[in-house]
Amino acid sequence: MIKKFLDKLDERMSSEEIQNLIFDLLKEHGIKAEDFFTAFYMLLSGESRGPKLGPLIKRLGVGKVKDIIENNMKNVKVI
Repeated sequence: MIKKFLDKLDERMSSEEIQNLIFDLLKEHGIKAEDFFTAFYMLLSGESRGPKLGPLIKRLGVGKVKDIIENNMKNVKVI
């Protein structure tokens, strides 16, 4: 679901639109918000929690966030 989120994420989106996209995708895929946010923050910062994600992504920049997440996803080893 993280990949699908990144694919739909656009630099022109407001922080509110980013936040709505997250919850729309969670609902569509039946994923618990806590599971998504924990995984996303771990990939983004190495921490399991952080500030509200929509405004954070907007502040950091969509392109930068995509780069960080995609690079870190390459390094995740699945057991």
